[in-house]
Amino acid sequence: MIDNGYRMEIARSVLKVVEPYEGSAFMAAPDMVASCWHVCVAEGADPEAAHPVVFWYYPTGEQAPVALRGDLLPDQSDEEHDLAVVRVRLPAGVAIPPARMSPDDEAGYPVIAMGFPDQQSELEEVDGVIFPHHPVKRMRFEGDVTAREVLRIDTRAVGFYRDRDVPSGMSGGPLVNKATQTVVAVVMGKKPRGLQPHSPPDGYAISLRHLVNCSPKLSPYVRPATVHGSMVEVLVETANQPGMRGPVVDWVIRQMATPDSHHRHWCYIVLGSIGGEAAEIVVSRGLFDEDELARMGAARAWELLGH
Repeated sequence: MIDNGYRMEIARSVLKVVEPYEGSAFMAAPDMVASCWHVCVAEGADPEAAHPVVFWYYPTGEQAPVALRGDLLPDQSDEEHDLAVVRVRLPAGVAIPPARMSPDDEAGYPVIAMGFPDQQSELEEVDGVIFPHHPVKRMRFEGDVTAREVLRIDTRAVGFYRDRDVPSGMSGGPLVNKATQTVVAVVMGKKPRGLQPHSPPDGYAISLRHLVNCSPKLSPYVRPATVHGSMVEVLVETANQPGMRGPVVDWVIRQMATPDSHHRHWCYIVLGSIGGEAAEIVVSRGLFDEDELARMGAARAWELLGH
């Protein structure tokens, strides 16, 4: 049972694909679903045609799934990057909130893959970490590998398991950045058989940057994450990982270009909790921030820095 606040919120947006294949998906807009091409388009089907897709939605606290039907939008999907965008028709009385999405998919951040394994009606989570971008060419491998097990051009390589494999059926589900508490990629699948089986990355996901490129209508829903109190612990833990202090501090500083004083308040506290020269310079300037709430955050951060 997923009972953590932001994870529960995102979990409510996840759907199970049941036709044409089993897989996962998530609400990316009030009437649009994001998933994978290999989940939503039958083998051999005309890639230019609209394809029907059937989902099951599991309302919180109810056992029986609600059947949802939709049609693939070929002009907003991308077979090459394994992305599918489906316009869905919600029955009367059913409202599914879109997942919070952001482009924050930098390497080193902790992530959770969400989805429905084959033959299961309960949502699962698999933990991992984002590996560096892998701009690999489309290729096929020798041996026991099908056409579906192909690396795509410019997919973002994401390792999202530690001690167990990614269950079949989770393709198309959201990849959640635990630090920013937002969906940052679409789970594509585990490493193809026969490709360096003992080296990372162990699975792949497609960055939302590609989703926005092929479906501009989703662009308004992919926004930079805002920093708030519940994110402090995970951001600090991430910064404490080898080689991550600089990237996390840089990311927090970039988020501060906003008039939102509440947001800046927590940015200062994160920087004070992480420490380092760059963080200290920004916090010292924050002591003179024009907004009182932001100044309070900077003052607290200054204390955390030992002043």
